[in-house]
Amino acid sequence: AEQAEVLLQQGLCDLASPDMAIRHAASHSLNGFLAAAAAALEGRREDTGEGAGEGCRGGLPALVRGLLFPQVKASLTNPDAVVRGQYLELMRAMASALPFLFPELQCLLDADQEVDFFYNMTHLQIHRK
Repeated sequence: AEQAEVLLQQGLCDLASPDMAIRHAASHSLNGFLAAAAAALEGRREDTGEGAGEGCRGGLPALVRGLLFPQVKASLTNPDAVVRGQYLELMRAMASALPFLFPELQCLLDADQEVDFFYNMTHLQIHRK
């Protein structure tokens, strides 16, 4: 879990990079981590009926809720709209991949893009701001 923590920190830092290629790579790796975490946590929950990923400092749930989510939330104030959009997309990915960790965000998700809060916040037209 310590290695994952270092990689997550670097990915979060790179998500605010002015270089589009670095931001894209960071976004891809963070989304890959969330997909792997969701698969690991869901499999463990089905096998044992309890929280999954327990290990160093609380495992995957602690990494996502204690490290990833607070830093994403704090980064939503970034002055660069493109960077803010990247963090919003990551928050949406967290909410959709790990709904049992983020039940409070489920009301903001919707399959219809016209209703989905995260999609609308990243694709808001200037005249609607």
